[in-house]
Parts: sequence; C-alpha cells; structure tokens
Amino acid sequence: MPDKLKILLSIFLINIIIPFAYAGNIEDAILAYNSEDYKGALVLFKEEIKSNPENPENYKWLAKTYEALFDVEKSLDAYKTYEKMKRNQDNVTLSTPTLSPSPTNIPILIIPTPSVTPSPKPIIKPTPTPRPYLKPTPKPTLLPIYNGWQNIKILNYSIKKEIKIIPANSVDLSEIIEVSERGKSFFVIEISVKYFKNVIIKSNSDQIKVIDKNNRSYFLYAMSTYKFQYKGNNQSDKIEVLQVSGYYELSKKDSRNKVKFLFKIDQGSSIKKLSIKGYGDVKIK
Repeated sequence: MPDKLKILLSIFLINIIIPFAYAGNIEDAILAYNSEDYKGALVLFKEEIKSNPENPENYKWLAKTYEALFDVEKSLDAYKTYEKMKRNQDNVTLSTPTLSPSPTNIPILIIPTPSVTPSPKPIIKPTPTPRPYLKPTPKPTLLPIYNGWQNIKILNYSIKKEIKIIPANSVDLSEIIEVSERGKSFFVIEISVKYFKNVIIKSNSDQIKVIDKNNRSYFLYAMSTYKFQYKGNNQSDKIEVLQVSGYYELSKKDSRNKVKFLFKIDQGSSIKKLSIKGYGDVKIK
C-alpha cells in the first residue's frame, strides 16, 4: 500500500474512533447523573475532562453534579469555567477568517458502494454490558434517632392551590407551576432552624410531617434548596427554590438557617402542629 494512502487511512480511523470513545464516556457520565448516582457521575465527568479538556460542555455537567451534591463553591467555579470557555470559543469562531482550500496532489480514498441491496435482516437489540462503576451510590441511611436538630421556630405558613416547584429528576432544574390535585391543597411552612451536625431528611417518611386537628398526618412532599441563576459575565445569584426529591441534607456547607417544607394536605384541613422526629412537635397557631 502506498505511504500516502496509509497516512490517509490512519487519519480516517482516528477521526472515526476517537469521537466514539469520547461519546461513550460522556454518555456513561450523563446516565449516572440521570440515575441520581451523583458520586459516580462526578468520577466519570472528571475522567472525561482529563481526556477532553477543551469541551466546555464537560464543565457544565461537572457544575450540575457538584450542585446536586450540595457543593456550592465547586459548582460555582465549574460554571464560571464553562462560561469563560464558551465565551472564548465564540470569539475564536467569529474572528477566524474563512480559508479557501488549496489544491493537493494527495490521492482521495474512495470506498465503493455495493450495488446490490442486501436483504432486510431482523433487528437484534444488543444485550447491555454490565458496568460495575455505574452501580448507584448507596443513599445515606437514616438512623432510628434523627438527632442534630436545634432551636426550631415557625416563621410563617400558607395554603395554596398551585405552587412553583422543580419536579423530581429534572436535569436542568427548571421550575414549573404545579396545580394541586382535586380535594387537595399545598401547605407551605417556613421555619428558622439550627443544627449541630448534618441532618438527612427523607421524603414521604414519618421523620417530618404536619398533623391536623383531626389527627391526620401528612408527610413531606418537597423542600427548599439552592439554585444558581446566571446572568453572564461571571455574575450569578444563589436563589432558594422548592424541589421534589427522595432525600435532602442540611449541612454545614450550606449554612442555611431558614428552610421551607411543602406538604399535600386535604382541602379544608386545619393544621395544628409540625412534628419532627428527634426534636418533637411545634405548635402552629
């Protein structure tokens, strides 16, 4: 085979194989993120950045993963890196002149297309190869005693027919307006709170609930958390939003002293107290 033809064939194979390898890594990382395996996704996104550091999208997904892990500072740094790379990438695209291709004497590799149409074959879906590193990270285990709470005080509460909320498994953390079901209402309560260590809060458990005057209990549906709202030019705001999730965490990294809880209650119910396991009951006036 002539040397020039060997060179063309090598370039062709590199341009085909390497993008597929990158695509496999990023797809595995996004799959882990969408499966709520945030720690596993973090490892994969870091590996992807090492092998493909010039792609700003990798830093955007890294920031989203840190945000899901409540690591506010690292998430903000990754978002800033993403914005800077995107801005530089756009500037290079605008300033690069268009060059006319120069003639070359290198022979063009032409792969002939067969003229015979093959018979249709049944489509066989490949069996997915098990990947041990994509196993979901175990969620924090709730202990029988949920200690860590201190000095809880109710600031305000309200009953609503519709609420602005981030639904479960939302990838981009976009908020929607959710309307209450028939015969139900949303009960939002805001508290001031202090805690001397990290507190894990699980949704739809008896750990946090409100109780009405007929002693009916309603469990936690959603809770407030932080979200970044970006304005460009490295400017961003950290805003509080209500999000539906399987579990939440109050940690020293967040330094939160105010929290909102959201419950779905029966329409017309009169709530008399907020009950928190490991702390006790707080009366609602």
